[in-house]
Amino acid sequence: MSRKRRKGIKQSEDQITRRRLQSLKTLYFNRFLVVRYAIASCFFGNAFLTYLGWGSWISYISLALLLASIYPAWELGSIFGKSKVKYQMSKLYCQLQWAFNFGLLIIIWTLPMAQVMPFLSDTPLARTVATALVGIGLILLSVSNVRFKKIDTKTDRVYQQIQFYEQKFGLHI
Repeated sequence: MSRKRRKGIKQSEDQITRRRLQSLKTLYFNRFLVVRYAIASCFFGNAFLTYLGWGSWISYISLALLLASIYPAWELGSIFGKSKVKYQMSKLYCQLQWAFNFGLLIIIWTLPMAQVMPFLSDTPLARTVATALVGIGLILLSVSNVRFKKIDTKTDRVYQQIQFYEQKFGLHI
């Protein structure tokens, strides 16, 4: 085999190893995919609630949650390429946002809408729409909390794929 041919084979093996390593990094990153989407949804939901309800007490709470979501978003965005990650603030934020959404769900049906969401009229349809939106947030956050538990116990499906991938190709981050 010629020297040029051996060099080409070596380069393609290096490319394959780099691609496999990139895939492994992506797998580790994707363990938190649902959580990242939930935090992003909460960020924009809180921004919406802050903007439209400015001046009401609920807008100040949603502004605080909006600001509180910045660090967890950064925390989960910066884990690419890392196998050992810290996500305690993201976990805490999801629990806090879940509690806020649950409380908001109760308040929507007990207080006049002018006090809760002044940009909506006090009709059953407005309450139903608000309940549906808050309920979607609750579902996303509940799924995120379950996901955190699975990641903590290393019983998530993606972790099993990572283990298989690391064993098969002998790669580690």
